[in-house]
Amino acid sequence: MKPKIAAEALNAPLSRRNLLIAVADSTLACLGSLSGTEKKAGSFEVRTSQDTGWNIFQRKGWSTRPQDISVNYRYLDQMHEAGLNWLIVFWTNAPEFEEAWVKASTYAHSLGFRVARACYVFASGEPETTMAEPNAPPHLLRMSPSGKKVGLCPHDPETREWVAKTLAKRLQPGMDGIVFEPPPETSRNCNCDQCRSFSRFQLDAFMANFVTEQLKKIKPDVEVMLHMNDTGGRAISQAMAAGLQVLSNSIHYIFGWNTDDEASFTAWLDADPRFQPFTHLSRAILFPEGKASPLSIEERAAKAFRWARLAADRGKKAYSYDWRYFAGTEWKGHEREPPTTRLSARMPASMALMGATMNDPYLDEKGQRELLRNLRATTEWDLEDPKLFYRGI
Repeated sequence: MKPKIAAEALNAPLSRRNLLIAVADSTLACLGSLSGTEKKAGSFEVRTSQDTGWNIFQRKGWSTRPQDISVNYRYLDQMHEAGLNWLIVFWTNAPEFEEAWVKASTYAHSLGFRVARACYVFASGEPETTMAEPNAPPHLLRMSPSGKKVGLCPHDPETREWVAKTLAKRLQPGMDGIVFEPPPETSRNCNCDQCRSFSRFQLDAFMANFVTEQLKKIKPDVEVMLHMNDTGGRAISQAMAAGLQVLSNSIHYIFGWNTDDEASFTAWLDADPRFQPFTHLSRAILFPEGKASPLSIEERAAKAFRWARLAADRGKKAYSYDWRYFAGTEWKGHEREPPTTRLSARMPASMALMGATMNDPYLDEKGQRELLRNLRATTEWDLEDPKLFYRGI
């Protein structure tokens, strides 16, 4: 019978969790070299999962009170054990996250992670969960194509000054990267005559180049990445690639949303060398309809490895998943339920599978089946039950 481990122990730093050493050891034995200590041929240089703050932090629902936000150390340990080496986190730029961010950044770096915060900077005026940067001066807000006064004009000198100061804050504490999602991707950009003279992707690039220039002034080695929103289909991917040709050469990684079928996925990868894969683990691979899949786990795992190979074959250097991206509110049929943090005593099988595809995309069918057998025996098996995946035990 397994011992019961208190939630506090699960969420403590490694030095305080001798109780969990046996669990971690069994997981590492299962994963072998996929733990990230050995780089295999075809392994992506950037292996990451994107998060909106309920994974890296243990949070109570939608609360942003500092006392309701603490570091989810177990998540960081497990992501490290699964072989990921970057963390990308959205929706955590409000001042209430500052104390938790210091602890999370310190611990993540002690494990060898590189850490990136995501920002919007040219959109504000509403909660961060609407893709807005917190606390822009109200007098800087302009009307946007969405019909709301949430845009910040990239041509306005006072706005540019505020954005530059905000970007300096986003580099703290000790960020290795910044992911910028341009507001034109969500129709939250300034809609003045000067901004309207740009096409959507030209305005994306204009904003992104300013953001990159400012960040490089402060931290020359910072990795600036882009997160683009509506990228479904070959025509949009190709138009976006053409419009972004003027982007700074120092931007190496551009992730695209809405590539949930193989045709859109490959169209995105083929459109531009800098376009990198971003896969919704649950919605595209494990539980596309929000319920147990009619496909076997062997078939779904094979799909995950196949998509990773499609990227590796094209020479892509980065791969990103989302793992419970919206803390369970993306679960089909459960969108109105409060977001939750999942705490797992053992490595979630989904996390281990995610890491395996990024570390060894060319693992053959025999190797994949052996991996699944090991995961079934040694991990928290969440590959066939969406409730367990989204909510945990």
